[in-house]
Amino acid sequence: MPSTSANSSEILKRMRDFTTHQSTRVALYKEFEESFDQNHQGKLSDAEFALICQITTDGFNEVSHDIRNVESDMNGPLNRPDLGGLIRDVQELEREKLKLTVNTQIYMKQQLTSEQDFDTLIQDTRHSLTKILDQINEKMRDVHEIMAEL
Repeated sequence: MPSTSANSSEILKRMRDFTTHQSTRVALYKEFEESFDQNHQGKLSDAEFALICQITTDGFNEVSHDIRNVESDMNGPLNRPDLGGLIRDVQELEREKLKLTVNTQIYMKQQLTSEQDFDTLIQDTRHSLTKILDQINEKMRDVHEIMAEL
């Protein structure tokens, strides 16, 4: 399907939607990590932290749903499976990032109540998390470059 200016305009709009949703996800991560730190330092109760986790989880689910809709539009009516694939890549990396973030927090909690040393495990998980963040940032740079070309 040839690209029309109306089609390009809609593609750009949906890519902006994606970047807005991605920014929301970043803000949710920040809130989640700050809440964990406060809980870890004893400034936030476990019950308060659990409530924030539930709110954050709901937010992550909503953002993920919204991004899947953008991905679906790219793969379907907008005929840009390349962009749909790029969005899918970010989604997969974000899922891995969340898993590593939660694992790091679990190890840190376990270390408080265990005789076992979790330092190496925490360090390794944080190193993997840094690599995932670099990959996400690279994909988002690609997204912005593509948007600049539209």
